Amino acid sequence: MKKLILKNQISRFFNLNNLIYLVLFSLPLYLIKFNIFSVPTTILELEIYLLAFCFLISALKNKNIKKSIKDFIKNPFFISWLIFFIGGATSVFISPDRRISLGIFKAYFFDAALLFFVVCSVIKTKAEIIKCFKPLILSAVVLCLVGLVQYFFFPSMLQDGRIRSIFASPNYLSLYIMPIYILALSFQKVSRKENKKMILLSMLFLATIYLTFSRGAWLGLILGIVFITIYSLSLKIKMKSRFVIPSLFLIGFLASFFFIIKGSYSFGLVPNSRVEQSDNIRKEIWTTSLDIGLQHKWLGVGLGNFQNYFSEYTKTRINYPEYITPNAVTPHNIFLNIWLQTGLLGLLGLLCILAIFFLRCLQGVKKEAVINLVLMSSMIAIIGQGLVDSSIWKNDLILMFWFLVCSAYIINRKGEKNGE
Repeated sequence: MKKLILKNQISRFFNLNNLIYLVLFSLPLYLIKFNIFSVPTTILELEIYLLAFCFLISALKNKNIKKSIKDFIKNPFFISWLIFFIGGATSVFISPDRRISLGIFKAYFFDAALLFFVVCSVIKTKAEIIKCFKPLILSAVVLCLVGLVQYFFFPSMLQDGRIRSIFASPNYLSLYIMPIYILALSFQKVSRKENKKMILLSMLFLATIYLTFSRGAWLGLILGIVFITIYSLSLKIKMKSRFVIPSLFLIGFLASFFFIIKGSYSFGLVPNSRVEQSDNIRKEIWTTSLDIGLQHKWLGVGLGNFQNYFSEYTKTRINYPEYITPNAVTPHNIFLNIWLQTGLLGLLGLLCILAIFFLRCLQGVKKEAVINLVLMSSMIAIIGQGLVDSSIWKNDLILMFWFLVCSAYIINRKGEKNGE
């Protein structure tokens, strides 16, 4: 009897849906790194491989592996994904440091492709997608709480007075939690009890984003919230009562924080020179990145080779080696980054993916208004922050991006009913 119970518990843990939830909750665990037979890997990566292995065993057992592959090829995102993937693969051979480029390709392209394939094959309904939001939200809540504990009890762990939780930079924290907060809006209810929970959650997320002092995060968040509010106004009254009033409240909240942030620099909560210095550095990086792109417009500079190339390109320029280059890990722009790292092919793939994503969501708004609006708003927020940062160029962020793409495909899948 005990053996049977243990067997059922193990079987339940290795359920594919549960493993997907585990991966989504564990996105930040890419920070735990180690080597297996001299090959670098992470906790997150091993979870993805476990998920893929269990999926393969299940598919072979049920004899539906061919169907899964055929369905994946029929996926409207497949061609765009393939173009993006080939762009990344090509850039591995362009890069002078094959070890770094292969590592990035493994994490940002191969691992992401595995998750994309498995999620599209396993998750079938709207209800399952909503369940996938929960581990993401929970992981973001944990990071927020860790960040707030840092701020109030461990100020030595702050970076220029900014919270960063477990990440190396406050911007990385804001990049992670900002789109997840918008996904959390899908859980809004008309009832007062549920709205109280959403207000508490909003206060936690907004306070954390505020204390990162990331202006890019506020740009993305405001664009996302404004979009969801304006679009809601064009829908039915039922939709308005569910979404518009809370969204208008959030816009007011955002505006208040925006002015508070501006005053925070004046009152010395963070160094007064940070804004001006950050702006100047980004302008120089953007200008120089565009120059580099125009010289390498077709293939870029190679996967993982941007900072090295930038350093060599600007080594004779005044102030660059000391102040600009150390901050030029990426071009600080999502489109410049993809262009320079994966070439024109990778950029074309990304643009096609985004075009199909918004087209499917816009077409699906009439049937599934809330979740499609939330998905579009979250992606707009990512793109908005991506105008001043490389918002999908991290192990966790690229997987979150592909999860949003999966969600748009599954929710608006034609010919199938999305279970509640």
